Amino acid sequence: MKDSVPGFEFALLGPVLGRYGGVDVDLGRPRRREVLAVLLAAAGRTVALPLLVDGVWDEGDRPARAEHSVRTHIWRLRQALARHTAEPVLVTVGEGYALRVPARAVDAWTFERALARAGEIRTSDGSAERAREVLSDALGLWKGEPLAGLRGPHARALRARFSGVRQSLLEARLELDAEIGDRSRLAAEAGALVMEYPASQRLRAVQMLALYRSGRQAEALGAYEDVRRYLAAELGHLPPRERGPDAELTALHRRILCSDPSLRLPEEAPGPRVPDGRAFPSRTDAFTGRAEQVRELTEMLTRPGTAAVVVSAVNGMAGVGKTTLAVHTAHGLDDAFPDGRLYADLRGADAEPLRPHAVLEEFLRELGTAEEDIPEGTDERVALYRTLLAERRMLLLPDNAASCEQLRPLIPGASGCAVLVSSRGRLPDCPEPATCVWTSCRPPRRSASCGGPSATGPWTPIPKRPSHSWPPAASCPSPCGSSPHAWRRNRAGRSRTWSAA
Repeated sequence: MKDSVPGFEFALLGPVLGRYGGVDVDLGRPRRREVLAVLLAAAGRTVALPLLVDGVWDEGDRPARAEHSVRTHIWRLRQALARHTAEPVLVTVGEGYALRVPARAVDAWTFERALARAGEIRTSDGSAERAREVLSDALGLWKGEPLAGLRGPHARALRARFSGVRQSLLEARLELDAEIGDRSRLAAEAGALVMEYPASQRLRAVQMLALYRSGRQAEALGAYEDVRRYLAAELGHLPPRERGPDAELTALHRRILCSDPSLRLPEEAPGPRVPDGRAFPSRTDAFTGRAEQVRELTEMLTRPGTAAVVVSAVNGMAGVGKTTLAVHTAHGLDDAFPDGRLYADLRGADAEPLRPHAVLEEFLRELGTAEEDIPEGTDERVALYRTLLAERRMLLLPDNAASCEQLRPLIPGASGCAVLVSSRGRLPDCPEPATCVWTSCRPPRRSASCGGPSATGPWTPIPKRPSHSWPPAASCPSPCGSSPHAWRRNRAGRSRTWSAA
């Protein structure tokens, strides 16, 4: 209460107090304060005598002459108020009583009006700062337990009501703090309030958002799991679909999982988290001779109406051009998969193939997950990886796969993505949840002029010779077994000018 303002001021948001021009008003015994609290809560309206009796005493402890006791308390209150002003303040209206003081004179009236006032400000001029100031001023009126020391039924009801209003004010104020973005300790404050109001999903949302903006994505996701478990335990009597977090909190959880850039404040929002392709192999401009296989793979990977993830697998012996074929095909699918590509060499031919745990770490990093937010466990990495891909259209190229066990954790969970995998042998089982189509990568045909294998590019042009000196193409020897890889290695140590003779 402000001492500089003349007139009466009353407080309910703490011990029941009264002042006039900064001087304390002697309100007397607790029962008298209870009568005053009932009149103050009525906000100037008339309160009938029976309602005053019901508000001060429970049925079991009501005195025999309760109405007489109330009239006595009214008389004592009038005397106390009259010591400060001759103006009638506590008046009789019919069979009841009313307290005639301005609205600003009672802290609870301002307190309960603040939320509506903040909403009016946002509607009129959209100022989040001004709305937050109104809410902060109202919360500053809170001095502890409302009507402290009073135990009547009306006092108990007011305490519950004011506590609910305070929660709403705190939720709205913290939401504005998050919107404005100028509170460095918002995550800590939200966390403390969550302990006080564990069922508040609005406070949980602010806590999650503040943690995420502080670079603590894993803690933000953990906060969601905390409230999910709490609600499941506390709301066990409800149907299963009504026990969990609401749609708004669930959507926020999904956006945090996906590192949605729009969650960050405008000045700190990074660009879209799309893999930049630096880890993806480039294709050779000289690629020829595989047009039919490229067409088949493209059709498989972009087939419309497929409910499961499409896995197109290319198998063949070492050096036959599996990777080159897969990479060339992938580069032609940018329009079909606008959210980017992911590539990993699984080292299936090595003594120790690459473990999915390590591949997932690199994929999560490419998808924009901060280092400290990458989970330790493989199952957790798979869950986060699939969540990040759930609403994206991306093409994955796991190269040189060793087994389905190695490949299975890398398969996305949603049909918007596709996988183009290569392996030396045909893997026996298709990893779930996917639809597999296999394509064998055979050595390419030699060119009609006995040039080199065409999957990785033509040979250096052969010097012209009289046409009658060339043997028929079909009778040319098959250099390096028609293996593009072997031909490249063989060619690297020889002269750049070749002759078929």
